[in-house]
Amino acid sequence: MGGKKWSVEEEDYLKENYHKIPTDILTRILGRTSEAVRRRAEELRVLRSISAPSLRVELIHSSGAKARIDFTERICYISFGKNGNDRTIRLKDYMHGVAVMELLRSIGFKKAKI
Repeated sequence: MGGKKWSVEEEDYLKENYHKIPTDILTRILGRTSEAVRRRAEELRVLRSISAPSLRVELIHSSGAKARIDFTERICYISFGKNGNDRTIRLKDYMHGVAVMELLRSIGFKKAKI
């Protein structure tokens, strides 16, 4: 079995969210392949449910800028802010939110917490 060792925080995150978040989104959040996510969920005996995806991710930049991404019922809300001046945008599809999250990561935003 190769690959990066799973941290306790990653395993806890997987346990809490595997039943709520589609695998394609979990792979991006955790930086793992879909096979690795499915295999680890199976090893941890975590089951899926049929409920709609719901997730909040907070990203932070070294400049202090923050982005909060809320995937709720296949709609994505993204809030950007620093010092209380948040602006929120609404996207019709949570996959657009995933694309924005990847864009933010490419310009230096990191997960605030898992």
